[in-house]
Amino acid sequence: MNLNNNPYKVIVRTIVQHLLYWLLVVLFFGFIWGSYDNDYSRNLSIQLFSLPARMFVVYVTIYWVFPLYFKTKKKRIFLIYLLILVVATVLIQRPIVQFYVAPHYLQGWETANFFALTVLMNTALDVNITALIPLGFSFFELWKKNENPVNKLEANFILLKVEKTYQKIYLTDIKYIESLKNYIRVVCVSKDIKVLKSLLSVEKELPKKDFIRVHRSFIVRKACIQTFSPSKLKIEQNTIPIGRKYKEFVKQQLGYI
Repeated sequence: MNLNNNPYKVIVRTIVQHLLYWLLVVLFFGFIWGSYDNDYSRNLSIQLFSLPARMFVVYVTIYWVFPLYFKTKKKRIFLIYLLILVVATVLIQRPIVQFYVAPHYLQGWETANFFALTVLMNTALDVNITALIPLGFSFFELWKKNENPVNKLEANFILLKVEKTYQKIYLTDIKYIESLKNYIRVVCVSKDIKVLKSLLSVEKELPKKDFIRVHRSFIVRKACIQTFSPSKLKIEQNTIPIGRKYKEFVKQQLGYI
């Protein structure tokens, strides 16, 4: 099992990353505002009371609004929900400030003006600014997934760089791929292609339901396998060895009993 894909480790890593992010947010804004009046402990406490509204806008945006509406190209609805979230965060934060933060930490402030338009705008900016980094990261991940020409798997083909040009190789044309040190040989139905690329990198681009790694030097398309045994398989006139490291996995994938 690849430890990087272990669900437990992924969950733990995600929780740790989120905790570190919110800790940095509190420390950053606490010290920025604390440098204004030299009361760092008070400003750090105020930042803690801003977390409910900030967490609300961040998690609703990146786990619901962004994947449900932006990724599916419903951008108008996405913008409408962002505006609704801005209003919602103000409605969450203002009562906290009005009824707890102001009496305990801002005794000298005019609380009667806390619902003035300028104050509401400042609250909206103060709360929602923390969503910029997570949302920006989500945009970047989506862009990287959609725009990278080398790793992009479109429909039923992959792009391989042969010399100075990219060639479209249909998955159904591939019979098997062989590693040749720094190169790979892609054996297709009508031709062989030699590419400066590692077997591991091309393996990541291939759909696991159609292709299987059977040896440190070979990846084969399952549909092309004609006969197989625990030690080897055959694709037309080509006999391909099954490595000891991959034997049990191959038997499981091919239904060998």
